[in-house]
Amino acid sequence: MEEARELFAETDCWMEVRDAWAFCMEEVFVLLDIASEQVDLQASLFVRVDLRFEAPTWEVLASFDFSATTYRPLSPDEHWVLTSGGHLHEIRADQMRSHQAFTDLYLRGFEILDDRTALLFGEDGAVFRLEGGEGTRLDSETDEELLDAHCPRPDAGLFCGTNGTLLVWNGTSLSRVELDEDAEFETVHQTNGTILLGIGDGSGRVRSGGETIRVGEADGGVQSVTTFKGVEYWGDDDFGIYAREGETLVEKFETGGALRLNATTDVLAVSNGAHVFLFDGTSWIQLHATPSCEALIRRVELDFTPM
Repeated sequence: MEEARELFAETDCWMEVRDAWAFCMEEVFVLLDIASEQVDLQASLFVRVDLRFEAPTWEVLASFDFSATTYRPLSPDEHWVLTSGGHLHEIRADQMRSHQAFTDLYLRGFEILDDRTALLFGEDGAVFRLEGGEGTRLDSETDEELLDAHCPRPDAGLFCGTNGTLLVWNGTSLSRVELDEDAEFETVHQTNGTILLGIGDGSGRVRSGGETIRVGEADGGVQSVTTFKGVEYWGDDDFGIYAREGETLVEKFETGGALRLNATTDVLAVSNGAHVFLFDGTSWIQLHATPSCEALIRRVELDFTPM
């Protein structure tokens, strides 16, 4: 936390939300990335925000002296955070276990398989299985950079990346799906046998039953896609959140971008820049992150009208 305090004092300090997840509308977990070019320092904070009252209160669950990459929860009491350099940290209650990096390759993200196993992925087609603190590289059948993954079960998952790369995880190994594509797949999600792929040019692909259709067109590049309460949501880096109607992405919520869409059973958490939005299917909460120890997370008035 001291590193963050030092950065907050710098005039060029900036802070953004890397990721956010919520299991109810009364609490949200937020990963914050902080940096200053003047002093050439980076730090990150993982915080729990209590939203039961109008003025949120927050608690730092972990702080790091380097930048954050992404975060995944297993439950409200167990969270895994990936920081720069490929360090993975398990946070359970008041205890944290950190795994030392086992590769020089840049690792962009990870998926949790169970309470002791994760798959980490990144450049050069790298996929590592981390189990019991030991990392083993898997054969991914590609050297393309992997940009996103979705593993809803330990024995089923997808990885996507540059040059039309799509990989299938079956619980023990990876295999490549041959697509007639050279697009850069930024994000992937699978639901009920259907694969959703987002692309930086604002379009997407929907694959079902061996057939692939093109969908579009978002105002910005599609950065995230998920399903929440039976509805597909696609997020771009310009307008915000879209729903899909057939082969068309239809503007839904103008959040000013939706770089991350993270859905649990009851809440969709949306992060973009310094903002976090929470949606339960009916009502919204908007939060703003500020580089200040006194007002790190503030509740603000919703700045868009839900359509």
